[in-house]
Amino acid sequence: MKQKPLVSQEDKEQFHMGFRVLKEDQHEFITYPANTSIRIWHGVIPDSYDAHFHSAVEVLIPTRGELHAAVEKRQYRLVEGEVLIIPAGCTHSLKMEEGSERELMLFEMNGVFTLKEFGAFRQMLSRPIYLDLEHPVCAAAREKLMEVIAVYRSQSVL
Repeated sequence: MKQKPLVSQEDKEQFHMGFRVLKEDQHEFITYPANTSIRIWHGVIPDSYDAHFHSAVEVLIPTRGELHAAVEKRQYRLVEGEVLIIPAGCTHSLKMEEGSERELMLFEMNGVFTLKEFGAFRQMLSRPIYLDLEHPVCAAAREKLMEVIAVYRSQSVL
């Protein structure tokens, strides 16, 4: 028996840059623009996402104000300059405060995990990575992530 597609062809054409589909069991399915496994959103409208999980690694980068994230049973309050990396498969929620902005990056790691040289990433990304302002690599990591976002946008993927 053929399974009904999550999204119609008409919706795919309407949302060619990708979209998210949330199923009843909190499983979020993400689509990506053609020829990439990365999605990036710049959010300026206060929004929130109820508890969900997906196959992508999620990176939250507040650029103004503050965000509140819950990952599994831990609460995070993120402010401008900090970074939170949420592993694939972790149930999480997000709430942006009024006047906040953020970058949100999603990317699939399954292909990378199959390479022997990158096997350590699987263990490193098995739990959330919170880089607060005091963390010794926070500024450098954030700078590199913002460079990735700039390159992504300059390539007209968005």
